[in-house]
Amino acid sequence: MLHFIKSLIFTLILILLDLEVYSQTAYSELPKPVFSDSIQNATLEPINRDLYFLPKNKEILEIESLTIKLDNISSCLAILEVKFLDNIQQEIIYSRLEDFSEYFYQMHEPMIIVKNGLNSTEKTRKLKQENQIKKLKYISLGSSCLGNQFQEMGVDRFNKKTRLLISED
Repeated sequence: MLHFIKSLIFTLILILLDLEVYSQTAYSELPKPVFSDSIQNATLEPINRDLYFLPKNKEILEIESLTIKLDNISSCLAILEVKFLDNIQQEIIYSRLEDFSEYFYQMHEPMIIVKNGLNSTEKTRKLKQENQIKKLKYISLGSSCLGNQFQEMGVDRFNKKTRLLISED
């Protein structure tokens, strides 16, 4: 258990550090910083916002007893990235991500999470500029090659739910 906690903390630190690092881009090609730290924190706030009040079924409570609290998007994505879960547990976490999507939609803060990738930060910036009329937020997890198929599936399920809710308007 201690090893898992250390691995999780290490992974989370890497993810946070990765938000500003462009390790695969030449230094001369780096864009000028657009966001200050306070703006960047405000931009990432929704995925780190704890939603303690959302109901939890017994399956979520069981997963939490073995891992960490699943009260925000970040914790769900972190578990999908570092913990090997069976198909049933994965589906429970995917469903939890869909619950978060529905909550943000109901609060008039619908968002799309732009997947990890070499240029996801730049892609997010362009999407924000192109879609200023819509009240849709685009949030990048950072430009990196980190992540795995389970985390990507979680992001896909979150985004699919958001798009479905928006199309029903």
